Amino acid sequence: MKVVDIQTAATELTQLVRAIKLGQETEIVIARDGRPVAKLAAVDAAPRMAHLGVAKGKFELPNDLDVRGHEWTK
Repeated sequence: MKVVDIQTAATELTQLVRAIKLGQETEIVIARDGRPVAKLAAVDAAPRMAHLGVAKGKFELPNDLDVRGHEWTK
């Protein structure tokens, strides 16, 4: 874990982000007056989309559900 002061973080932000992105650092702590105040770390991959079947077992459709033959399907 790398620790940098806030002034260094401000002037070298692009390089710090690149180091995180490339896996050279897992997290970088930003300190002010020698005390940690923030953490720079990689985010997880893009948010996952909901998958089909998420509600499986949560409800039941009636057995007589049949949309064929209804006017709104014609």
